[in-house]
Amino acid sequence: MRNIGELRHLITIKYNATLGMTNSDGFPVETWVTLTTAWAKRSGLKGRLFYQAAAAQAETDVIFTTRFKEGIKAGMRIHEGQEIYEIKMPPIDPDGSRKWLEIHTRQVLQNGS
Repeated sequence: MRNIGELRHLITIKYNATLGMTNSDGFPVETWVTLTTAWAKRSGLKGRLFYQAAAAQAETDVIFTTRFKEGIKAGMRIHEGQEIYEIKMPPIDPDGSRKWLEIHTRQVLQNGS
């Protein structure tokens, strides 16, 4: 990706953290903490990836492309407005230049699935 103007979506990348406290049942209190906020290009799956996802009935898969950032991992979440996406796998540096990351995600539905 070379056109910086394609980065039109403001996203917030968050990770799950334990606060060091416990709830009334004795379980640790967890919350989503912001790692970074960035501009990204949002795109759906294309070609072979689209057909593989369709076979798995994963129509809500989205790829976010953003500037390179260390520390982003599978299991984190991307918040874009009211929509939440789970990062499915480690981000991909498409050309090895450490300039861009492709982040493959799956939308988290309101019931958490």
